[in-house]
Amino acid sequence: MVKAFGSMNLLGAFYGGISYHTVIEGVIMKRSLIVLNLMSVALLMVGCQGIDAAGNGRDTSGQTENLIVNQGYALIYDTLSQESQVDKILILKGPSENVSNVLKAIAKLSGDAKAKIDGFAKADAALRLNQDGIPKAESLTRQAISSDTTRRILFSSDKAFEFNILLAQHQALDYISHLAKMLSDQENDETRKQYMSELAADTKALHERVLKLMRDAYVD
Repeated sequence: MVKAFGSMNLLGAFYGGISYHTVIEGVIMKRSLIVLNLMSVALLMVGCQGIDAAGNGRDTSGQTENLIVNQGYALIYDTLSQESQVDKILILKGPSENVSNVLKAIAKLSGDAKAKIDGFAKADAALRLNQDGIPKAESLTRQAISSDTTRRILFSSDKAFEFNILLAQHQALDYISHLAKMLSDQENDETRKQYMSELAADTKALHERVLKLMRDAYVD
């Protein structure tokens, strides 16, 4: 629910008003931590050579694939949900037209992708978008990182704001692109496989736009 800004401080308005409480969940650490999390599941099951805990020789490779895919969808859905709100920062900030346009494009792509994955979940009851498999300690650490990142973005202005928001989007889009590619590689459903491949390519293109804006302003 969107709250009126009223007398709330800026940070409170940002969290309550636009539901973008993370900018990107675990903006600095999330990609590497989640990849390790997913890899640990895969490596554990490979180490067991597809044999279940009872040692009865049952092939569990399909269960492993389903677990990785389900966690992957839960993770990408959560990130897309947050990214679909990124343009709401424009209510509070007035960056350059180029930065504004790329934030709007990111929000549009993320919103469309979120809706698409919602459709996948409705069509497949086994796809549970609320089961990301993240340990509690890791989740709390990411929340702390997210809070610091959000505060840094909110209380910066002009070029500093643009740099901070673009850096966050660089991390978010790179994460989404690689996660979508992983899902495409793991998927057995051809429709979902194709869509994840397209999403990986689309987010990679947006990622390049973000990097170009950063290079033009701060490198070239």
